Amino acid sequence: MRTVFKASLLILSMLWSYDASAQSVSLVASYGDWSVYTFKEDRGKVCYAMSPATEIRGQYNRQGKTHLLVTHRPKNKSFNVVSYVPGYVFKPNKRTWLEIEKDRFYLSSKKDKAWALESDADEKIVRKMQKSDLLYVVGTTLEDKRTLDKFSLTGFSKAIRKASALCGKK
Repeated sequence: MRTVFKASLLILSMLWSYDASAQSVSLVASYGDWSVYTFKEDRGKVCYAMSPATEIRGQYNRQGKTHLLVTHRPKNKSFNVVSYVPGYVFKPNKRTWLEIEKDRFYLSSKKDKAWALESDADEKIVRKMQKSDLLYVVGTTLEDKRTLDKFSLTGFSKAIRKASALCGKK
């Protein structure tokens, strides 16, 4: 009986903490296919622009939603961090990349997320995103299936300007 009680308390506390964290994320604005959000974490305010994929290609079992994000964490002096959430777990040691027009940027993938391989690539990617209409991300699932996700950049420039203003990026 005591074990059941402890398990119930654990489940309730997890639900309460999930609900509290979910409420702390605020949708600030939407521009075209992009939305701007903010939340607070231990080290301060976080602002990000996010968009779901507009087209998903690949024969595999998707486990979650596919998103592209650009995040600012001013307290960490971290701005324009580009990240990709594919909705599946990446196969280790397989190349993942982002393409905008004719430019290819390689990403470092781990589990179910990917980031720019080189720290200076984030700024280049964001500048390119502001001037382009579409972006593609190519990845490989744990089951060794190639994926191609397409993102519209309609509204991105306004969204990243809003996120930047909210988090004090000049």
